[in-house]
Amino acid sequence: MTHRHLTVSACLLGITLTSLLPPAVPSQLKPINGALAPLDHRSVVVFKTTPQGDLRINLYFPRDWDSNDHRPAIVFFFGGGCSTGSPAQFTTKAEFFATRGMVAATAEALPASTTPGQ
Repeated sequence: MTHRHLTVSACLLGITLTSLLPPAVPSQLKPINGALAPLDHRSVVVFKTTPQGDLRINLYFPRDWDSNDHRPAIVFFFGGGCSTGSPAQFTTKAEFFATRGMVAATAEALPASTTPGQ
């Protein structure tokens, strides 16, 4: 297993373990209020609010998407030990999957205000 695989695995393990523990600081998942109205087949919504800031998810829709659709989806989370990277690194991949009929998403793992180098 390469270092990159170990980093991604450790990050995913950390997210999994963290999700099983009660939060030390309250945070809330946010429902998407109202209908999505993608602009140019894209939308950005806040999916979680934390004391450090909001977490956003970038959504990419197929051209023939309708709000009543039930489609397969894929979500990209960046690696980097959950401390570096950006959802933007998956834009091309998310757009590719959207052209193939899937709803694709790239999510923030940390609020932009706490991400090193941003």
